[in-house]
Amino acid sequence: MKNILLATAGLTPQIITETLYALLRREDPFIPDEIHIVTTAEGRHRAALRLLDPKEGHLRRFAEDFGCPGLASALPEKNIHVFTAADGTPLNDIETEEGNAAAADMITSIVRDLTARPETRLHVSIAGGRKTMGFLVGYALSLFGRRQDELSHVLVDPPFEGNPQFFYPPPENRVLFDRYGRPVNTDDANVRLALIPFVRLRGGLPRELLRGHAGYSDVIASAQLQFTEPALEIRLEQRQALFGGVPVPLPPRILAFLCWMARLRHNGGEDGFIQGMDIDALAILECYRKIPMKPAEGARSEHLLRELAHSGGPEERKAWFDQVKSRYHSALRKALGEAGALPYRLTSRGHRPSTRFGLTLEPDSISIG
Repeated sequence: MKNILLATAGLTPQIITETLYALLRREDPFIPDEIHIVTTAEGRHRAALRLLDPKEGHLRRFAEDFGCPGLASALPEKNIHVFTAADGTPLNDIETEEGNAAAADMITSIVRDLTARPETRLHVSIAGGRKTMGFLVGYALSLFGRRQDELSHVLVDPPFEGNPQFFYPPPENRVLFDRYGRPVNTDDANVRLALIPFVRLRGGLPRELLRGHAGYSDVIASAQLQFTEPALEIRLEQRQALFGGVPVPLPPRILAFLCWMARLRHNGGEDGFIQGMDIDALAILECYRKIPMKPAEGARSEHLLRELAHSGGPEERKAWFDQVKSRYHSALRKALGEAGALPYRLTSRGHRPSTRFGLTLEPDSISIG
């Protein structure tokens, strides 16, 4: 697999080489083919000077010291990702609510993209930068991380922690000076990696979010569906259906169909389960007419519902039911994922040819307005 290191960094770019040192000394060494950094504008400036400078760059020195020539080119400047404000201005810090929101969205996008390639293995280090940065990157990995991905924090003991002269223990020891001017030997430096277990929620996310460009808040809301009590709210006049508080766009005829099925469940008649051939086209039409239509919408579906109500036979009604049910389930999976959609699917009961379908939601968790 192709190895990728993603690290948070603030004003101490040596976090990167310290992490590389700890990864290299594991029983199963992890040598990145790509390195990505998320940081601020000032963090990028420091990383570029101290890690990538052609003469003084510590990343090139590290690659030479430990015989890993590929590391020298694993971090091009384009892989140093800088947080930006809504207007595109690079941020020197993420102190404001707007800055935190922008950072969360950027981190979500980067982690989603880096985990989208199946032939890769991602190692995420949260050792550098503000605590907020580490939290966001770690949480994003929990949302998108796969079985092969890892999360860690690098630990460096005093007096080497935060020492601007110290980037890693070199093969040939050096004498540095601590913050008090006392000499210290790099042979005494203790750099170790702490792996952090994390819950992988990727399997419960909708495919649309795994492939798309949804921001941090949208992804969190979708993931939260796995842990909240199911609730369905239908707002016909707003052309909306909310599943656990998450709006899912549904075409008018599917929304009207769902409204009718929800009423059956809410009212409790025969537990709200019906056979496809027993649809009440007039009742669905009643829901349909409450939905505000856009220009050129509505005439064809309304005509079809009228035909089903007055002259449609059992086979025609069942075919319509199966088609709308299928499209409803497809819209749910696309918006909520398999796990999120499960409580809202139409469940089957009985055996053919007497199979019945209905919602299994608790009646008091259904709201129709």
